[in-house]
Amino acid sequence: MRSSLTRMRFLARPLMFVLLAVCGAGLGAQSQKPDLSGQWKLDKENSTRPDVVNETIDHQEPRVVITSTSANGNEFTIRLTTDGKDNLNIIGGREMTAQTRWDGDKLVTLVRDPQGMQFTEVRSLSEDGRVQTIEGFMDPARKQAMFKRVMVKQQGNSSRRNVRARGGNPIFPR
Repeated sequence: MRSSLTRMRFLARPLMFVLLAVCGAGLGAQSQKPDLSGQWKLDKENSTRPDVVNETIDHQEPRVVITSTSANGNEFTIRLTTDGKDNLNIIGGREMTAQTRWDGDKLVTLVRDPQGMQFTEVRSLSEDGRVQTIEGFMDPARKQAMFKRVMVKQQGNSSRRNVRARGGNPIFPR
């Protein structure tokens, strides 16, 4: 049982990090959704799992695109929508389906793979919008976090401008 849980955590790791970074949380009234766009950098001292060190988020409600850079330099992109619909992503050759929705001031993403493994990511923002906390849960009741990642928003360019500067195409052209 323990080796099975360890295997699931290892296989889900890349998607968890991206989804956790993508799923930001609310700043104010529930009717107004926060804009998660920007560059986010890992706060290693306050994180229990420093696998993802940088994230660039392009958030155009209901679409959220997260491009993450792992500690070993690998880059991957996750595309989500906050309307609760299934979003298929392929990370490291594995298909993962994500359903993302707002739960008050938190963005909650349920991730599943074809083998039945699932986990939940919960994202929340500090009141000033500069710190994003991402927690991952294997248990559906979300009683004990499997990991916590704290990301600090970086000042400067918007995520769309950064995507172009890296030589990529804008993710959702107008």
